[in-house]
Amino acid sequence: MQNLPKLWFSFQGRASRSDYWVRFVFLSLVLLIVAYFADAFAGTEGTIIMVWQVAILWPAFAVGVKRFHDRGKSGRSFVYLECALLALMLVATFAAAPVKLAQESGMQPPSLYVSVMFAATLASLVLLIYLIVALGIRKGVTGPNQYGPDPLGASAPPL
Repeated sequence: MQNLPKLWFSFQGRASRSDYWVRFVFLSLVLLIVAYFADAFAGTEGTIIMVWQVAILWPAFAVGVKRFHDRGKSGRSFVYLECALLALMLVATFAAAPVKLAQESGMQPPSLYVSVMFAATLASLVLLIYLIVALGIRKGVTGPNQYGPDPLGASAPPL
């Protein structure tokens, strides 16, 4: 396993599945703990969570790019998928506002907004599942590839 500064702040090289899961679990646990205490004691209503999410963007992108490198894929593919996921989540969020407003005022929510919210949420979920499988479950290329040596230290199988 790589040391954390190299793993979290460099976009060069490859990262193993265990590197990905350690990063994912560690940052998620920290986020949950910070969110709990911030909301319970400081009443920040999500401000600290948003700051934390922005702060972990770089490490999340660095490890994701390296996982794609480990699978022999370009890191740009990961960035494009993450941007698409963010866009879909924003669309779902913005479509949810008029739906919630209509429900709170006792009116029927506009069907277009409901449809857009449902489609964007479903697409986000599908893309998120793909990313979890691609980053955390699928094995990388055995042996060195164009992005560097195998993070597990394995050599290429004989032909």
